[in-house]
Amino acid sequence: MYYKLVINTMKKTHTNIMIALGIIIILTMEIIITSIAFNPVVGDYAILKEGIVSVFNGDNQFLEMGQLLFYPYNTHIVLLGGYFAKLVGSVDLAIKILPIACITGSIILNVLIVKKITNFKVAHISIVLSVLNIFIYWQAPVFYTHTLVIFFISATMYTYLCLKTAETKRLKIILWILLGVFAACTYIIRPTALAVALAILIENIFKFRKGYSVKVLSSVLFCLILIISFKGITIKLNLSTDNEIEKIPYTHWVQMGLNKDTYGVWNQADADYIDDENIKNTKDLNEHNKEVIVQRFSELGVKGYVQHLNEKITREWVSSQFSMYRIGQWFEQKNDTVTNYV
Repeated sequence: MYYKLVINTMKKTHTNIMIALGIIIILTMEIIITSIAFNPVVGDYAILKEGIVSVFNGDNQFLEMGQLLFYPYNTHIVLLGGYFAKLVGSVDLAIKILPIACITGSIILNVLIVKKITNFKVAHISIVLSVLNIFIYWQAPVFYTHTLVIFFISATMYTYLCLKTAETKRLKIILWILLGVFAACTYIIRPTALAVALAILIENIFKFRKGYSVKVLSSVLFCLILIISFKGITIKLNLSTDNEIEKIPYTHWVQMGLNKDTYGVWNQADADYIDDENIKNTKDLNEHNKEVIVQRFSELGVKGYVQHLNEKITREWVSSQFSMYRIGQWFEQKNDTVTNYV
């Protein structure tokens, strides 16, 4: 109905105005949500903020933070936030601006991607859907990998599409470099986001087009060179991913995921068991975890396990908001209708 009454009767200029208004609405909503959001004093977000403050102050205390030693990739966004904070002169301002910029930027790029693949009318529909889908920009107050990497995912895809249609040699070279840089940034911020570059690589292997595919494949190779160079720097700075967490067997996370008391999320008792004096090595921990897995699954049963998964999915839908179900007032009001809806 909206397409028939509005989009189909609009001229291109009017459509572009509507797209711009949609982006302004989203940006306004992000600013409002960020302004009323509380800053957690516990959890990953709070720890990252401590690291950003450390970089902002010019000391190296963030390198000694236990959370960053376990999850060294978070160090990259700590550095990003810290240096951006120096640029704008405020940590609080920096960690509010960056997520909004990345999310809004990704939405703009997504509209351009849709426009490039289809037409401006469909692009109009995409911005309308973005305005209506609050879950896209509800993440605005959160300074974390999933909010920062989203821009580079869209940038990688859009640059790739632009490279396909580039005509001048100069533009092709610029896009070639940008494709490699954006793809490398996805890995640096959140390694799983490299999937976009891998998809591009696979497409150009199976749909090889002489000349064009060579450019794309060489750009992917450039991306790998950037990643390897970056890894060399992090190793030099002792920010390597070779850390104690790799010694924890996968069964540990499985048994924690079956914890019905916490609906399969992080549990202090399960975490403490890693350092139990009765556990001598990884093999002992692995055997213990297997026993716990069998016990917890037996207690749940097949029907109970399905219910457990449903509850886990429902609650972890907001996990990226840093456990609003389990921290502060959200925990106290978790059975509230509004909270459950959110």
